[in-house]
Amino acid sequence: MKIEKAQDVRNYYKYYEQHNNEVLLILSLDKDMNVIQRNLINEGTEDFVKLDSKYTEEILTKNNAYYFILMHNHPYKDVHCVGPSFKDNIVTCAYNHFFKQKGFIMLDHIIFNSESFFSYYNNDFLKEYTKFTENGYRELDKYNDGLSEHHVDDVHYYYQGV
Repeated sequence: MKIEKAQDVRNYYKYYEQHNNEVLLILSLDKDMNVIQRNLINEGTEDFVKLDSKYTEEILTKNNAYYFILMHNHPYKDVHCVGPSFKDNIVTCAYNHFFKQKGFIMLDHIIFNSESFFSYYNNDFLKEYTKFTENGYRELDKYNDGLSEHHVDDVHYYYQGV
């Protein structure tokens, strides 16, 4: 299946919509935006899921991914309010920059629950780095901003501590 917009991703997280704990998923895509595989990165508690950038990188490499979409749920949130937390914004920024340096392009981070979803791309959180057209996802500009694995580890610590 080809992914062209955030709504196309729902079938890949639908199974987890009613999950009682947060889950972190990754959707690997090839250069033509075709889905290679969906993988569960981690399962957490009702309001926390641990990141694992090394495992994420292993999966993306194994899947020979070019693009990826990060997905996680908010089971504890009001079903009508599924927006990102401050921690989600920090993680999205860190993952976006870190994986660009590794050669993987993050198209979106989708937060979902049983009733709705929030797309970072659709809400202009990622578009500033995007060659944007009206037809949906497009290749993100590659640039090096100096974020290292150490910075991502700092974000992991921060994410757990906030």
